[in-house]
Amino acid sequence: MNFDEIEQDARCLIDEYSNQISPITNPPVPVDKIADLYLDLSILYEDLDEETSGSINLNTGLITINQNDPLRRQRFFLGHEVGHYRLHRGEFDFQTLLLPIFAEESTIICRKDDSSRRETEANVFSASLIMPRTLIDPIFQSEKRRTPKNIAEQVIIRILADKFQVSRDAMRYRLQNLGYFADMGQKDLFSVL
Repeated sequence: MNFDEIEQDARCLIDEYSNQISPITNPPVPVDKIADLYLDLSILYEDLDEETSGSINLNTGLITINQNDPLRRQRFFLGHEVGHYRLHRGEFDFQTLLLPIFAEESTIICRKDDSSRRETEANVFSASLIMPRTLIDPIFQSEKRRTPKNIAEQVIIRILADKFQVSRDAMRYRLQNLGYFADMGQKDLFSVL
């Protein structure tokens, strides 16, 4: 899947939730409710080793999030695990249907230094889900008009990060990828979370 398709899938999930459960018109996006109420996934917060941010068992729908991470990072990784569920569960179905011995292979563990295709796709999905362009744009445009140019970038990033309940670095990365700020330097999303 390319990044545009991933962004579109996250937008579809927001629309589905908005139409069937409760409209999402302002940040923060209720990623916990989307996972629990709409997708019927279970969420468990527990102590995980410091290198692990979360995991999902694609058979049982159990998401585990590292309770020791900052709350904004937990939100991001909850969206990340929802991304695995939406994007990758089909990759495992054939194995778990053949032999129960493969059931453990349907658990994806998210380590902080993993930059595999699946992890990158789940990061893009999470950013698209919890920081959707449709909610960012009106706030960005309003703040851009109100903020002096020489400090606009940092102020807007701080305001948006607070409204969306994400880290400033995650918001900076998202705004860069959406084209709001030119040349902010490329960073791997794991390095900013």
